[in-house]
Amino acid sequence: MFTKTWHLYKDAFSGINKEVWLLALVSLINRSGTMVVPFLTIYLKSKMGFSYLEIGIIMSVFGVGSLIGTYSGGKLTDKIGFYPVLFWSLFLGGLSFILLGFLTSFLAWCISITILGMVGEAFRPAIYTGLASYSEGTYQTRGTSLIRLAVNLGISVGPAIGGFIAYNIGFAGLFWADGLTCIAAAIFMRIFIPYKTNKTSNPVENAPVLGISAYKDVNFLIFIGFLVFTSLGFMQFFLLIPMYYKEHFMLNESQIGLLLAMNGMMIVLFEMPLVHKLENKIPKLLLIALGSGFLGLSFLLLIPGFTGWWVAVISLVILTLGEIFNMPFANSFAMNQASEGRRGQYMALYAMAYSLAHIIAPGLGSFFIENYGYSSLWALNGFLCLGSMVGFYFMQRHPRLKYI
Repeated sequence: MFTKTWHLYKDAFSGINKEVWLLALVSLINRSGTMVVPFLTIYLKSKMGFSYLEIGIIMSVFGVGSLIGTYSGGKLTDKIGFYPVLFWSLFLGGLSFILLGFLTSFLAWCISITILGMVGEAFRPAIYTGLASYSEGTYQTRGTSLIRLAVNLGISVGPAIGGFIAYNIGFAGLFWADGLTCIAAAIFMRIFIPYKTNKTSNPVENAPVLGISAYKDVNFLIFIGFLVFTSLGFMQFFLLIPMYYKEHFMLNESQIGLLLAMNGMMIVLFEMPLVHKLENKIPKLLLIALGSGFLGLSFLLLIPGFTGWWVAVISLVILTLGEIFNMPFANSFAMNQASEGRRGQYMALYAMAYSLAHIIAPGLGSFFIENYGYSSLWALNGFLCLGSMVGFYFMQRHPRLKYI
């Protein structure tokens, strides 16, 4: 059994270029410092004394910054290349995290976190354009999963350490840790990954084949629309569920950090083998739909309001399964829709779906919590994800449209 499992992991990682491994390591270093974001709503509520509405506004303007960052990041990636965009996104993002620890007013938080979203989220279209530049054909999905594995391994470590620091030392150290790891990732990239321009389809003539614009690709826009519905639910995991764990299940920051770390560890252990077994065997849109269904179910389980910690664990396990099935294949689907000269644009639009959800989700969530309670929010999130599941399934089954 052990030998079979080992060979499965070995096969899953085979064929991935060295440069992709290095990009994954950059992501690991960066995300190992993910200590602030999971606890940000708790910090803003318990330490800064902001209301639910003010917290929702702060997290929403972070989404506005993310939307601007992903759009401009995609444009810059196509214009100047993924490499400089990655470097400056990491370096300036690190400085922005450190700045947050010195803020005291609501207005300062709104301005600074918008800037953080702008510089930090330019990373998304750039990292996946870099991945596409180093990967070939079927290895793109595996490369995507390797990047996600590195991200989630970092996220497994970050919240666990961050929760310990927040509970035993205080929140101030979290901002420094997150900022310094971003800067460390930028320096590592500069030293160990050689500069490379974006891959093009026509290297002989040194001119990329542009193809259709992502913003005129109706099929892709439909896909993005359903992805936004899924993301509206999923964003609550990062934005409001940690606060729910503290207020409803009475967990402290250290316990919340360990619970969130379980999400990352499950992805580290199971995503790559599952992607390896399923890629090119089941249509991507069906797997994406299955993932959205799991995400919806994870929220519906929270509606009865049981207080046992086991409910949080079961819900988190199902949500993680939703991530594993939905996100690597959604990312691969988006990459495969673009011609080489438009890839930064397509990946920016893909990332903007999450940024748009990040704008809407905090305000919507805060409104529902204050006026109707958490259970109504979980019901809304559940039905949004289940609705997108139906949409993705329809896209795959509709006889008039062709998808990968």
